[in-house]
Amino acid sequence: MLKFVATIITIILILLLPIISHIPFFGLSTKDKEHIKENGLIHFTTADRLQSIFSNGLIGEVSNDNIFEERMGKMVWMYEYKTPDDVVKKHERLMEYEGSNLSSNYTVCLKLSGFSDDTLKQMRTRHGIFSDHAIVYKGSRLAAGHIEIVPEQIYNTNDSANNLRRLEMACNEAQ
Repeated sequence: MLKFVATIITIILILLLPIISHIPFFGLSTKDKEHIKENGLIHFTTADRLQSIFSNGLIGEVSNDNIFEERMGKMVWMYEYKTPDDVVKKHERLMEYEGSNLSSNYTVCLKLSGFSDDTLKQMRTRHGIFSDHAIVYKGSRLAAGHIEIVPEQIYNTNDSANNLRRLEMACNEAQ
């Protein structure tokens, strides 16, 4: 009987592992904060959101991935900025996790920097099976000190020429 109960508990834990690993439980370490201050963060978005982002900052949304994240409230998802090659890898991984229907619309990568210490205190990260070191800002609006478009990271989609034109128009309107 004890083996049966242990087996059931193990199966439940294995089934919950992907859900629990996706949740950004952990506060940023001192090393993480220093890296962010030095290198910034990246955020994938769509060209049609650029004007709003440059005017109002990034708007947090409630995650509908699972009930635990939903209870965390509004969040803005980002990743550490390391290198341009790393940006491409993170976008590819995002497409795998989220599915091409949503992520293929993420044709723009923004580099965010100039965060205050108070803002960094409101950020969380996740560890676990995803190992992408995603970082979230817990709140309804994230205002970075500086936002720039990472221009070489316009991803190929079926409609890349139209996306490029929308991106150029949005950038001109935002400036």
